[in-house]
Amino acid sequence: MTTFIGQKSEEILEGLFSSKVRVKLLTLFLSEPGQRYYSRELARAIGGRQNAVWRELRNLENLGLLRSEAEGNLKYYLVNTGFPLFAELRNLVLKAAGIAVKPVIHAPLRLDKVARHEYIGPRPSERPAVYSPIVTIGETD
Repeated sequence: MTTFIGQKSEEILEGLFSSKVRVKLLTLFLSEPGQRYYSRELARAIGGRQNAVWRELRNLENLGLLRSEAEGNLKYYLVNTGFPLFAELRNLVLKAAGIAVKPVIHAPLRLDKVARHEYIGPRPSERPAVYSPIVTIGETD
């Protein structure tokens, strides 16, 4: 993996946004940072060709944004939350998807005071298959 210490932010950004497949992969990985995927699963999820997906996974791993784990004969990819621009990239992706970046309230809700649950993401036809943002509205203690 290429180190990113001392690398200019401009160089990282140029490497991040150079293809449509990469943008779809970034959206998927940064929307669900704890999720891991293998390449064929990703190709199906984003509707991309296997070779293009594999190439972009390798590029993102070389940049340090993704890391991989081998399990059996499968290689899983997941986002590296320690990447220097992780928070900013995630906020950018969420903002582009029309999702509020900062929650209004961080207080626990009383279950007997929940008013409603609302879907706050992009239209179903525009969101990745695994992403369903929901906000709970109600009273706090």
